[in-house]
Amino acid sequence: MAAIQAVFDRILAGDAHLLDGFAVQRVVTSGRRTESGICIHEDRLDIAGDGRVRLALHRSLSDMPGRQVGVFETQVPIDVILGLVRLLKAHPFDAMPPSQVRPADTVMRVSVVAGGLVSEFVFPSSDRAAAAALRPLLGELASLLTQAEQHPSMTLGMMLAAPQRIAITDRRLALSVVFGNFGAQGWWMTHPARLADGDDLFALYYGHLPEVRDDVMPPPLEIARVPLEMSVQDVPELIWMGPRTKVTIECSADVRFQAAGPHFMRAGYCAYRGESTVASQPRFVGGVFSSDVEVQVA
Repeated sequence: MAAIQAVFDRILAGDAHLLDGFAVQRVVTSGRRTESGICIHEDRLDIAGDGRVRLALHRSLSDMPGRQVGVFETQVPIDVILGLVRLLKAHPFDAMPPSQVRPADTVMRVSVVAGGLVSEFVFPSSDRAAAAALRPLLGELASLLTQAEQHPSMTLGMMLAAPQRIAITDRRLALSVVFGNFGAQGWWMTHPARLADGDDLFALYYGHLPEVRDDVMPPPLEIARVPLEMSVQDVPELIWMGPRTKVTIECSADVRFQAAGPHFMRAGYCAYRGESTVASQPRFVGGVFSSDVEVQVA
């Protein structure tokens, strides 16, 4: 699109008005769209012409243990924004061959608005040719995402506390899950006891850790998933996660160990029902997983 290329030239020449309205967005989605309007896995990276960078990470694509999710915001120098403009100019989307997207794909959408013009390119993660052609631009966007994650605005993280030693005959484990907001802004989260079925869950993942040897390929890790349950009654529908606060949930789970030895445990929480705001206050939608803890089963 020659017109948007001309806009990029004017921005690089110092047109502050055009730079003020400039913005880039990178959206990655995977899985079906839930009733909240959010896909099962989704993150949005927004970069504005004034240097504002905002990441809305609803759920990590890999369900990375210990990773915080939520909203992260930072500010970068205008030179960084101008560098993005140069990369967009050097890699015009209209010059890219069309990419076929299938329903099961992990999809990336990169869009830009400048001078009243909009340009975007959509491709699946499996399209290596597209990723290679856009590598400089995607690399810079990935760097900005990493920078944004260092500046939590309102986030949700999980920590699991479990006994260090467990008898193989134990069937009911008492556990604690600590939810933490590490940002400067509060938001609501659905109480784990109020989660519905389907896409929502509050669960314990566990499995036997195989012996690691240099000369033997370890067998695939078998992971069991069981609900985390609470005995409390009449809990509120929502929990307010204020700025830099932690909330502890006492819970338990029915487990079945097949062998003695080291095991890992991880807690998971996913909440997709309802909108991302409640009476104008933000509400968490997405999924988060605790770091793994190791326990000895004897």
